[in-house]
Amino acid sequence: MLPRDGAALGPDGERALAGFRELLYRERAEIEAECGVPARFVDTDPGEGPRWLIGPAACNPAISTYPRRGEGQAGVWLDREREVLITDAPDLFGVIEAISLIRTLVMTGQDAVFVSECRDLDEAIERITREVGWTYPSFALRGLDWEAICARHREEVARASDPLAAMQTWLAELQDAHTWIKPSPAPVPLPYEVWVEGDTAVFTRVPQGTAAWDAGVRPGDVLLDEDTAGWWARTGSTPHAKPLMTGYRLLSTPVGVERTLAARRAGGRRGGGRGGLRNRPPHPPGVSGPPPPPGGVPRVGG
Repeated sequence: MLPRDGAALGPDGERALAGFRELLYRERAEIEAECGVPARFVDTDPGEGPRWLIGPAACNPAISTYPRRGEGQAGVWLDREREVLITDAPDLFGVIEAISLIRTLVMTGQDAVFVSECRDLDEAIERITREVGWTYPSFALRGLDWEAICARHREEVARASDPLAAMQTWLAELQDAHTWIKPSPAPVPLPYEVWVEGDTAVFTRVPQGTAAWDAGVRPGDVLLDEDTAGWWARTGSTPHAKPLMTGYRLLSTPVGVERTLAARRAGGRRGGGRGGLRNRPPHPPGVSGPPPPPGGVPRVGG
């Protein structure tokens, strides 16, 4: 059962909820493969048979008819007797994180699993090791040895001055854009596209009317003064999509933060522009976590 009352999410709620519902529609085949049964999307609780109620509860009143421990938290619940699965959180971003915990719920045999922060870096490393090992579906398909990958990276992460970047490099070996570590709240991309190969990033899309366009930047210009090689190393993706996905990660910026970009024109002249973000669209589920502040630790969701 899908959430349907977007007005409960605020001024942009209807638009955000419509986008979320469309995402679920597009992922029907994946949902059916994961659940092992055909999926039918409905707006009312049928009241019987296996069913999945998707929050936020403010947009899906049927969820409140199933009392459960930890209500109000971001999490996933399974009532085996009534054959009801619930993913809920106060907002859409939390619901997406909760959905990523369904496999963890199944693997642990619990009746509820909640999105939670790690106490320290050691716990973050253990959670990545355990939950990716449980939930990643393509080890055999891609010929990946997760134990060997972990052995190469766990100590590197523990010693790293930037554990977030080290974790991203670790998960990049999975060659999967949906499984990685990201800051929280998640950054969103600027309105440009760049194609990255190794340490070089070339603009492929610069919309008219943007700050970069007004500053003279055009497709074919080279992005300067960014950690392009670093992003190439820590971006996981299939080989054919990695140049575009690395550019997507490279240009993602926290909401509300103004960012200055510099570029070299084909003729050698240097140009630049600033880009700001005003909203935050939903991000794909996966492993997520904020950069660890001094004395802080990453938050990881499987």
